[in-house]
Amino acid sequence: MKWIEMMVKKLTARYMSLNRQFKVQRHTIVCQSGMEDYVSVTIDCTESFSFDFWTKELTCEYGSRYFDDVSEAFRKVYGNITIINNSK
Repeated sequence: MKWIEMMVKKLTARYMSLNRQFKVQRHTIVCQSGMEDYVSVTIDCTESFSFDFWTKELTCEYGSRYFDDVSEAFRKVYGNITIINNSK
């Protein structure tokens, strides 16, 4: 999905704050971070994932409809990443 690639590009841009809210097409993205190398992201108040920029670990909730697309978008930026699938 093209909008997910656009979202990941914004998240990984060095000049962007990791504590913010923005829109990509019709989707609302909320980012929260207490550290400069970690971000927790919620998409449309329903789907969530986190990414650790230091260890390159992507954690998605199990059954997320965007899991594959988010994973692929982060792989395009960082290459080899570790993916953790959390079940709730």
